[in-house]
Amino acid sequence: MGEPVVSGAASAGQRWIYFRAPWGMQFELVSFPDGKAYESDAETLLWHPARPAE
Repeated sequence: MGEPVVSGAASAGQRWIYFRAPWGMQFELVSFPDGKAYESDAETLLWHPARPAE
């Protein structure tokens, strides 16, 4: 449904794309390949799937 989009501002580094499944349902894939922009200078990080106990 288009090319991947790179976000800016508070969502800097976020990439997303919409696509349709073979049965017609629309999906959105979201990725932060380099982490979230706010995390670069934050003392407290939000939950991360690689570190669920933290």
